[in-house]
Amino acid sequence: MTQAQATSGVFASLDSIEHVCLMYRTPTEQFGAVIPWFRSAIERGERCVYIADGDSISEIRLMLNSQGITVDTALEAGVMLMNTSSDPYIRRIGFDMNALFTYVDALCVDVMQRGNGGICLAREMTWSLVDRLSIQNFMESEEKLNRIPIPRLRLMCQFNDNRFGPEIFDEIVRLHPTVIFNGQVSSNSQYATA
Repeated sequence: MTQAQATSGVFASLDSIEHVCLMYRTPTEQFGAVIPWFRSAIERGERCVYIADGDSISEIRLMLNSQGITVDTALEAGVMLMNTSSDPYIRRIGFDMNALFTYVDALCVDVMQRGNGGICLAREMTWSLVDRLSIQNFMESEEKLNRIPIPRLRLMCQFNDNRFGPEIFDEIVRLHPTVIFNGQVSSNSQYATA
């Protein structure tokens, strides 16, 4: 069994998860979760959306390609979208949660029109540090994501553990029904449903 197959098996349980928190320290930990998640989404006919912040698009493309996901083909076919937090539209929605939900809703409509099975969205969350998003605003946005049913959307919020301090760590975890930390997928007993 290859490392990629072993990793893919660990994260197979993510196939039905709608909102997951990935806490990582290294790119290996980060993409050890993102790549199998995207691979299974592509196999199911879902559209993959990656919003980069700390990593460059070229680094992400290289990492995905090295693990057998042909990014150019996926982009050309409309199966994958790649944006950065500095893209004007994405930058604006960093501050405006209504704009974020409008963007996600537009993606869902596009997926239905294209006949894709759903959306698998992975977003690096370091933008919230740069934009000085208050913990309260962050919590409100994550709680709204948990309350609003968005059909066919699976979301992976990626948090670089080296950048987010312990003062927000507990809040990040509390707001996600599923957490990936140290390569382990866990249902979150601290998850606040209210």
